[in-house]
Amino acid sequence: MAGSLQESAAVLVEHHKRVFNLPSSTAPSAFDNVKQRELRSNLQNLPTVEVIMHHTRAASREKATGECGFPAQYYQALLDPDDLGLDLWVECVREAWETGACPAEWVVGRLKLLYKGKGERADLNNWRGVILLGPAAKIVCAIIAARLGPLVTMEDQCRFRSGYATTDDLFTLKLTLQRCSAKSNDWERTLFSWI
Repeated sequence: MAGSLQESAAVLVEHHKRVFNLPSSTAPSAFDNVKQRELRSNLQNLPTVEVIMHHTRAASREKATGECGFPAQYYQALLDPDDLGLDLWVECVREAWETGACPAEWVVGRLKLLYKGKGERADLNNWRGVILLGPAAKIVCAIIAARLGPLVTMEDQCRFRSGYATTDDLFTLKLTLQRCSAKSNDWERTLFSWI
């Protein structure tokens, strides 16, 4: 990295311009063959009070506070149903949901660079960027992720799928190949038809 904060920022900007502006090797016409999913209008429905309360309760304590400086406990303290705080918090989340207008600290994150532990420290490719969001933004992101999760998870996907691991796929593959070799030696055709 560079000497001053401004020099480091300039180096990072140039690095990310190079990384994120690579020319695509995919022809635009290839996207015409991608199967489109049906439009789900219920994704834009306002989150219920129960959903907002659930994700607010689930917010991790003792984490980065973001630009606002409020910890997750601040939002969790608003959850008393007899208190005006819950109504204000729900109104704030719903207004942001409907209009897209939200406090600036919800959309501003801090970039923290973590060294991967391998290679030269001077090479920015050996660092991982992590965006630190404030608790309010994390709560809204958790609501969005909970809605999108079931839509983007494929049945034949094991990695990054709750309750499944790559070992499940490996077991299935091994079992398939064993059954195939017991019946015939045409395992290549079986394997490629399975993939």
